[in-house]
Amino acid sequence: MPQILSIVDLAEKQLSGNQARRETLVACSGNTRTTLVVLNQDQAERLYDGAEIEYYVVAGQGAVRLNGRDTPLSAGSYVSVPRNTSHGIVRRGNRALILLSVLSGEPCEEAK
Repeated sequence: MPQILSIVDLAEKQLSGNQARRETLVACSGNTRTTLVVLNQDQAERLYDGAEIEYYVVAGQGAVRLNGRDTPLSAGSYVSVPRNTSHGIVRRGNRALILLSVLSGEPCEEAK
């Protein structure tokens, strides 16, 4: 099904509470899963051997950790991580880091 929605409105609804990580499935089709991620703590290192992942920063500040090096992120930043690349997301500041995450290359399934 086609999706049309406001990511900003969806993010505002997800800000209540202080869970370490909150995910909301935005769209799921074929080999692509799009998720809104709200981070209140750093995200552990991840590796997708069969998929690429992209992040778009909706709000907040943080950094992406690639090859042991942190690169700053802020609202409007975009990150593309190729398959087989270990990476982590680090939250900075006092506010949640809100990301739109697009995982492509693996069959779509509900967010975990």
